[in-house]
Amino acid sequence: MKILVVVNESLLLKTIELELLEQGYQVVATMDAQQAIHFLDTEKPDLVICNLMLSNVNDFQMLSSSKDITRKTPVIVLSQLDQQANKDFAGSFGSDGYLTIPFEMIDLSNMARSLL
Repeated sequence: MKILVVVNESLLLKTIELELLEQGYQVVATMDAQQAIHFLDTEKPDLVICNLMLSNVNDFQMLSSSKDITRKTPVIVLSQLDQQANKDFAGSFGSDGYLTIPFEMIDLSNMARSLL
């Protein structure tokens, strides 16, 4: 199974990448939304994990511009915003799961496993 991880914080990106590699997943990791769009189109991941600043339209363009892929591919959104309205907004852009930062890696692992 291949997972695309799009996170704009290098430490968080590396932590998630190492955890998923340890669990046996193939991981494509980037901090750049434009590169993520390219990876969505070329790598055809089985799951996308991304942290989004809900005020940053470019992050949501990443999901909506590849709508055909993300409709079929589960997406987990990581965010520091914990209000239900934010979760609903992320869902409207194709999110299948939502975790609030900080989170436990076991929670991310369990959510990923349930969506794959």
